[in-house]
Amino acid sequence: MMIDTIEPRLAVIVVNWNGTGRSLACLRSIIATGYPGLVPILVDNGSADDPRSRFETELPDVTVLRLDENLGYAAGCNAGARWALDAGAHFLCFLNNDTTVEADVFRELLAAARRHPDAILGPKIVYSRDPAMVWSAGGELSGPWMRNRHIGRDQPVSAHGSSQRVAWTTGCALFVSSATYRRLGPLDEGYFLFLEDIEWCVRGNRRGIETWYVPGAVVRHEVSGSTGSLPADHVFYYGCRNTYRLAFSQQLGRDRLWMSGELARTMAVMALRWVLLPAFRRSPFQRARAHALLDFVRGRRGPARFSPAGRGEPSLTAARSASRLSPRLVMVGGGLIAASLLVVVSSVAGLNILLLALALMTVTGLAAWRWPVAGAVFFVAFTPVNRFVLLVFFHSAGGGTLTRFGLLWKEGLLAVLLVRVLTDVLFPTRTTVRRIRYLDLLLLLFILMNAVYLVYPGPQETDLFTRIQGFRTDSSFLLAYFVGRGLHLERRHVRWLLVALIPGSLCVGAVAVWQFLAPNQANLVFSQLGLQDFITLQGAAAADAIRSRGIGGLDLPRASSLQLGDLALAFFQIVLVGVAAALFYESRSGRRRGWTGAFLLLMIVTLLFTVTRSAVIALGPILVFAAIFARSAVKLLALVAVMAAVGLAAFTWYGADATMLQKLIDPSEGSTQSHLVLFDRSIDTIAAEPLGHGLGTAGEIGHRQLGDRAINNENWYLQLASEMGPLAALLYLAAVVLMVMQCIGQYRRVKDPWLRTLALGVASGGVGFLVEGNFLHAWDNTVLSMMFWLLAG
Repeated sequence: MMIDTIEPRLAVIVVNWNGTGRSLACLRSIIATGYPGLVPILVDNGSADDPRSRFETELPDVTVLRLDENLGYAAGCNAGARWALDAGAHFLCFLNNDTTVEADVFRELLAAARRHPDAILGPKIVYSRDPAMVWSAGGELSGPWMRNRHIGRDQPVSAHGSSQRVAWTTGCALFVSSATYRRLGPLDEGYFLFLEDIEWCVRGNRRGIETWYVPGAVVRHEVSGSTGSLPADHVFYYGCRNTYRLAFSQQLGRDRLWMSGELARTMAVMALRWVLLPAFRRSPFQRARAHALLDFVRGRRGPARFSPAGRGEPSLTAARSASRLSPRLVMVGGGLIAASLLVVVSSVAGLNILLLALALMTVTGLAAWRWPVAGAVFFVAFTPVNRFVLLVFFHSAGGGTLTRFGLLWKEGLLAVLLVRVLTDVLFPTRTTVRRIRYLDLLLLLFILMNAVYLVYPGPQETDLFTRIQGFRTDSSFLLAYFVGRGLHLERRHVRWLLVALIPGSLCVGAVAVWQFLAPNQANLVFSQLGLQDFITLQGAAAADAIRSRGIGGLDLPRASSLQLGDLALAFFQIVLVGVAAALFYESRSGRRRGWTGAFLLLMIVTLLFTVTRSAVIALGPILVFAAIFARSAVKLLALVAVMAAVGLAAFTWYGADATMLQKLIDPSEGSTQSHLVLFDRSIDTIAAEPLGHGLGTAGEIGHRQLGDRAINNENWYLQLASEMGPLAALLYLAAVVLMVMQCIGQYRRVKDPWLRTLALGVASGGVGFLVEGNFLHAWDNTVLSMMFWLLAG
């Protein structure tokens, strides 16, 4: 198309619906550009207040087209375009009425049109409240569902100064030549609101019409100003229905078949929840979503045909107010009073230790019920030091019965949180409903499979108590994931969860360094606290706090710190190294890089002091994995350099040489050969009983309950396969892999720095466990596994 270089006629079309004030401000900014060939047009979509009189008085040069009813944004744009084309316009620009334009916006767009005469053009759109921040610099599409994302959202304007081809540009501001509009055809009015702009750009791309982002043209946008008077559940309805409509209109063949299956699964799950959960039916979100799915399947177009949330129904923004005293508050208050009375009575009766402990447990449980997020934060904060605290309690109480009861603190607290989460799901006080994920179903399937083996005693005819212990070790910790999924978290709560890990972890690291440097002194202190009796109380063989490992003629002490076991400490540090690496890689200021780097280095040193070779092997994948997704290669190299310097100094101080390093990586070393022998035996054991030998026949529980008859795997996945068959091992492996993938997906999507850190840290820890599980029973540390899956949820 030949473009008139003098003054091509430009029709600027603004669609108005019950927003005359915004439309006046928008058109004033358009006229203020002073472009000579300007044809300003206002299309009123059946507003309650007719804007024609105000425009005749205040902006008489604007052509006002009045529609009898609200036909949607696309219909309004098309009505204005038809009038403009009949009037001889060379170019069309569609603008939301909650925008204002910079002075040179149209000249920049016309200059871009000379470079790309057949393209759809989109300007740089910034926030009205903060013009230094980008709202949209074009858009991207991904996957068969055509998930859309604004490029540059919440980034500085300087970051997007180059023109580029994009997948789509928002209907907030669209610019095309008249010839391109005729070639493309009008916007699809069936969408009514939302995504008609994306469909138009995708349609153009299929016809060879490109979409370009023009950074020199700047438009300011008051986000959601044009739809602010629309009911919130209707906004949700249009987004849901039109997403399905767009995706199915563009996909063919296998993708469309897969999407049809996904749609059927979604509708089946929704139908089940609709029947079983009254709160689900009351939620305006789910009500709107159900209408959207049904209308899509029926092929309905245009406006929504259901009433917004009515009287007596919860809205999407208003919280339900309490008009009477909450029974939950009465129960918690009564429990706290009862616990206080118990403390007083115990003091008078001289039963301080026993009843004080019971009172503390009661208060903790009630507090966790009343404030579940605080309960989860306490769980995370207490995990690093829990075993040492119980050891001190055992030493002070001088008895084993109450200590055994105390060892179940994690199960008790988790049970309280789980019941509270289920109560919130069944009797919600807010309208947020989480969608079911594949990981949820996978973990439920694994837990149900374990539950089946509670009934099945296996070929060894294990007793019910052993099977219950096996269930507790193999799968009960996964319930923490559903606690995490059910908690209603705010941004500050995510920060609390991460910060809660740090104090206990610092204590763990400091004690580990002390144990490594002064093992004899540390053994004496822990022996005086009664460590051997405490370990025996749990059914394990008594051992020193610091064992040793001979490598290359040197006996290296193996730190156990406050975890009271070198392997338990190694497993704990795998999680902490992942979290610390995420904190370090996500740090932006120099000061934060300093303290997060020091924290990461301490966590790495603590792991190395366990002298657990498999955990050391897992260290590399954790650090590299986190660095790749955080795009922090420079920080990784700096970390490696510091580690090398510290390691060299430590080896020199300890008198080690190259022979010791060679022994560490020698495949013929005794520990490596033992793992290979156990691997071969495990395969034979699994082949002998493909359905498994039963819960509690392998791992730590097997050794406690069955002694020499226990199956020894030294591999978590083979342990599961030995007990419940290969399917159980594959299910758990798939669940961990899927969890890592979902965490990385969240890391890429979210903007909040603490949530990004949590997602990257959990994913990195999951990678470490994937590696470690091939060498040791990495998930046997129940409290650690609970904490990990709580964070993952």
